[in-house]
Amino acid sequence: MEQPEREWQRLERKASFGREVVKTVAAFCNTEGGVIELGVGDDGHPTGRLTVGGNTLEGWANNIKRETDPGQTPSMVEEERQGRTVVIIRVPVSPIKPVLAHGAGYRRVGRTNQTMGYGEMERLFEQTTGRSWDSHHCPDASLADISGERVGEFVAGVGEARDHEMPGNAEAVLAKLGLIRDEALSLGAVLLFGTDPQAYLPQSVVKCARFAGRDSREFVDEKTLYGGVLRQVEEAYQFALRHTSKAIAVEAKPRRRETWEYPPDAVRELLVNAICHRDYQHTGNVQLRIYDGLLEVWTPGGLPDGVTAEMLQREHESMPRNPLIANAFFLTGLIEQWGWGTLRAIDACRDAGLPDPEFEDQGHTFVARVRLKALLSDAELTALGMNERQVTAVRYVEEHGEITNRAYRKINDVSSRTATNELRGVVDAGILAAVGEGRARRYVRPEDA
Repeated sequence: MEQPEREWQRLERKASFGREVVKTVAAFCNTEGGVIELGVGDDGHPTGRLTVGGNTLEGWANNIKRETDPGQTPSMVEEERQGRTVVIIRVPVSPIKPVLAHGAGYRRVGRTNQTMGYGEMERLFEQTTGRSWDSHHCPDASLADISGERVGEFVAGVGEARDHEMPGNAEAVLAKLGLIRDEALSLGAVLLFGTDPQAYLPQSVVKCARFAGRDSREFVDEKTLYGGVLRQVEEAYQFALRHTSKAIAVEAKPRRRETWEYPPDAVRELLVNAICHRDYQHTGNVQLRIYDGLLEVWTPGGLPDGVTAEMLQREHESMPRNPLIANAFFLTGLIEQWGWGTLRAIDACRDAGLPDPEFEDQGHTFVARVRLKALLSDAELTALGMNERQVTAVRYVEEHGEITNRAYRKINDVSSRTATNELRGVVDAGILAAVGEGRARRYVRPEDA
C-alpha cells in the first residue's frame, strides 16, 4: 500500500545501508526525526537481500557517527519480518542544529532529503543555540570603526523617547546593548553605529525609487542610502515624503490639517520593519518603490520562520530576526516589542480612508504594499448599471493604470463597436475618464486624466 506523503516525511525505506542513509539521518535530525527501515522495498516488504553479521550494526553506527557533524548515534536494532532480516534505525530530532552529513546540511521534505543553503543552516543554529546573527563577531572591525556622532545621536534619542539614561562613552553604550564582547564588535554594532557599515556588509544599503506610471521601466528619481540603519530609516522616510502628494483640509477656520497621499505613519512603520527585521545574510537590498497609486517596501529574506503574512494582519507575537538591532530601535522609540508595527500601519491606512496594506511573502522577499483608494467595488459598479465586462475593465485600470479599446476587446472578446459603446458608458457614469483621440484614446481614473 502506498504510504501517505505525510508519513514519508518521517519514514525512509532502503534495501541496504549506504551514503544516502547517512544523509537521511542528518535530514531527520534537522526536521522532525524519523525511522529508517533497511532491507525493505518501498512497499515495506523485506527484500531478503540484507546481510547482517556480528559487527555489522556496530560498523554502520560508527559510519554514521563519523560522517555526521555533530556525530549522531541513533538507535539501531535488528528485527525479523516475514521470516527475513530487517534493521530499524530510529533517529530523534537533534537539540543542536544543523546536523551535517558528509559536510552538507539536509532537511526532510516529503520523501526527499533536500540540501540546505548556508543562510538556512545559520538560522537553524541561531534558533537552537539562542545566538542571533546580529550578535556574531564582525571580523576585522574595531572600535575605530564606530562613529561617536551616531552613538551620541542614539543616546539623545533614547533619552527623548524612553527617558532612559545610557552610559557616557561609545564602548560602554555598546556593552550595555550587548553589541561588544571582549573588545570584539558584533555585526549589529557595525550596522547601527559603524562609520561605513557597507565596507563590511555591502548588501546593507536601501534603494529608493519613484517610477513614472505603474511599472519599473522609467525612473523619476532614484537614491541609494548608505550608512547606519537608524539613519537609513529617516532618509528613506524623507524620500517617501518628497514623492507623496499633500493636500490641505480646512476643518474649521482658521484650523487647517495637512493630509498626505500615503499616510506617513504607515510608511514609517513599513520602512522600520524592513530595515530592522530584514535578513542581512541575504544579498538583496531593502527597496522603497513608489509608483502612480502604489507604494511598496521590499524586504530581502522573506518573513522570519514561524511568521506568516496572515499573522501580520492581527495581534501576533514579536519574533525579531535581529533582536539586538530591534532593541536599539525600541529604545529610540522606532518600534515596540509587541508585534504592533503592521497593525499600526493598517490603522493609519484605515484612518486615511485607504485599503488595508497588502502583505506578501514571496519566500526570498517580503513585500508590503499601500494602494491609494480603490475604484468602486464590483457591487457598487453593478448598482451603477455596469455589466460584467465593464467591471472587468475597471479592475484592469486599477491594475494597469489605463485601458484602451484594443485592450478592452482582448480581455472581453468583443467587437470594436461593443468596446466603444461600453467604454463610453463607463465614462458617462463618471467612473473613468477618456484621454486622447482616435486610436490614441485611453481610459484612466478621473484623477489621472
